[in-house]
Amino acid sequence: MNQQQSERAEAQAEAPEPEITLVSGSNAVPEETSGLQERAVGRIVSVSGASVIVLLQSKGAAKPASPEIGSAVSIVTRRSVVLGTVSALSVPAPNAAADVHEELWIVEVELVGEYFSGKENDRARFVRGVTNYPSLGDPVFCARDRELRTAYGLSSANNVPIGRLKQNPAIPAVLRLSEFIGRHSAVIGSTGSGKSCASTLILKTIVKKLPEAHIVILDPHNEYAAGFGELAEVMKAGDLHFPYWLLTFEELCAVLFADAEGVRAEVDHLAEMVQNAKRLGDGGRRGAEIPRKGAVGGPTVDTPTPYRMSDVIAQIDAELGRLENRDGLGPLKSLKARIEAVTQDPRYAFMFGRLTVQDDMSAILARLLRIPTQGKPICIVELAGLPSVAVDVVVAAIARLVFEFGVWSGAQAPVTLVCEEAHRYIPSDEGAGFPPARKNLSRIAKEGRKYGVSLMVVSQRPSDLDHTVLSQCNTMVAMRTVNEADQKVLHAAASEASSSLLDSLPTLSVGEAVILGEGVVIPTRMRFDALSRENLPRSTKANLRQAWSTPQDDASLIDAAV
Repeated sequence: MNQQQSERAEAQAEAPEPEITLVSGSNAVPEETSGLQERAVGRIVSVSGASVIVLLQSKGAAKPASPEIGSAVSIVTRRSVVLGTVSALSVPAPNAAADVHEELWIVEVELVGEYFSGKENDRARFVRGVTNYPSLGDPVFCARDRELRTAYGLSSANNVPIGRLKQNPAIPAVLRLSEFIGRHSAVIGSTGSGKSCASTLILKTIVKKLPEAHIVILDPHNEYAAGFGELAEVMKAGDLHFPYWLLTFEELCAVLFADAEGVRAEVDHLAEMVQNAKRLGDGGRRGAEIPRKGAVGGPTVDTPTPYRMSDVIAQIDAELGRLENRDGLGPLKSLKARIEAVTQDPRYAFMFGRLTVQDDMSAILARLLRIPTQGKPICIVELAGLPSVAVDVVVAAIARLVFEFGVWSGAQAPVTLVCEEAHRYIPSDEGAGFPPARKNLSRIAKEGRKYGVSLMVVSQRPSDLDHTVLSQCNTMVAMRTVNEADQKVLHAAASEASSSLLDSLPTLSVGEAVILGEGVVIPTRMRFDALSRENLPRSTKANLRQAWSTPQDDASLIDAAV
C-alpha cells in the first residue's frame, strides 16, 4: 500500500459522517439540514470517472449563481466531501428572448480529491484522488475557506507559502517542500511573464526554510545575483576558476577545435599526448606516477588529474623534431597552433590562466556546491562573460560534476541544479546543442533523484526543450505562454493536469502561474508574492526609449567597446 492509499485509509477510518448530511440521489433532505439547500449552487446531473456535470439552479427571481473557471466546489457524499475545480461553463441552448429560468446553465467540474472532517480535537484531512464518487442529484456548494485551507495544505509544516490563490486571494498558495526539491521541476513561461522573479522567490523561500540547502544556478544572463544578495556565492567570469584538467577529453576538444572539420588526426595526437601528460605526475611533477586505486596503467584520457598543457606542447615539439615524421607534420603544427591560441586567449583565462597547476578539485567543489554553506547556500555561476563554446563546456562539466558528486557521496548532501535557458543545453532536436551538456543534464533528469541530485529547468520555449527531460519534471510551474506549440507540449508533459487550467495560460497576467504536479496538493492557479525592488533579478535588456532620447558620445563609446 503506497503512502497516498495509507493516508486515505487512515482518513476514512477517523472521519465521522460529514458535517453536511444529505441523502445521495434523493430529493429528501433531513429537517436539520434543509437550510443548507439554500447554499447549494446546483445539483449533479452527470458523473464520469474524472468529472461531473452540474446543473445550476436559480433562486427565486435571481439568476443562478455561477462560479468562475478555476474556482473550487464541494460535493457532499456519505463518507466524505469531494472537492473539484470548475473547468467549463456553458448554456447548451441559449435563447436571447427567454427568461433565465427557462435556460439550462451547465458547469463542468473536474474532481481532484476528498476532504474528511476530523474528529473532535483532530484536524481535517485532504487526500488526492476520489474513491467515494458523488451520485446523481447530490447538491454542489462553493467550497468553504476551511475546506480550501485543508485541501491546499496550509496545515502541514512541510508546506511553504509562495503566493495567493487566484480564486480566493485570502488563502495562501503553498509548495510541498519535500516533493518540490526532492524531485525535478520546471518553470515555464514566455519572455516577460515573470519566470526569473518566480524562480528567485521559490528558491529564496526554500533556503529560508532550509538554510543548509545546496543550490547551484547556471545563470546565462547574470541576473540572479541581485535577487539573492548575501545568500549567494557568485562565481563571475572574472574570478571563475575552472581548470582545463577537470574536463573530459570530449569537452576539451570542444574548446580547442570548436566546430572545425577534418581534425581527426589532430584529435588522435591530442588524446595520446594528454594521457602521457597526466602520467607525468599529479600537479605536473615530472616522472611521478599517479596512484589510482583500482586503475590499471594509470589515468585515462578522461581522468580528472592535473597536468600541464606545456607538457603536451613539449611532446608536439618532440614529434616535430623527429626526422621520420616529415610527412605528418601538418596535423601536429595545426594542433600546436590551436593549443597556443586558446591558452593565450584572455577569455579562457578561467581555464588556462593559472601559472601553476595543482589538484584543487576539493576546493572547487566546496565552493560550487556550498559545502559547508557558510551562510550562502546558493552558488550562482554567471556565464554571460564567457565565450559561447566555453559556456556549453562549463555547463556540461558542472552538470557532470554535480551528478558524480551525488553518486560518490552516497547522496549525503543533496544538490539542486537550476538551469536557466534550459532549451539551449537540452534541445528537443537531438542533432542540436552541445552533446556532453545534453547527455549530462539528461542523465540528471533520468537518474539524479536516486543520488540526491534534482534538476530545476527554466525556459521560455518548452517546445524547444527535450520532451523526455520535461516529462521527468514532477512539478510544473507554468506562467503565461502564448505560443501554441509550447502550450501543446505542456499539455502533453503534464498528464495529470487539469486541461482547463492549462487552457488559461495565454490569459495569465505577469506573476500569475498554474502549478501542477507533486509540488502542490492539487493543481493551482495562483499569483506569486511580489519581491521587493532590491531583490528583483537584474535584467540586462536595453532601455531603448532612454537610450534613443539621450545624446551619446559615440566616439568614446566605440573606443571603449573596441
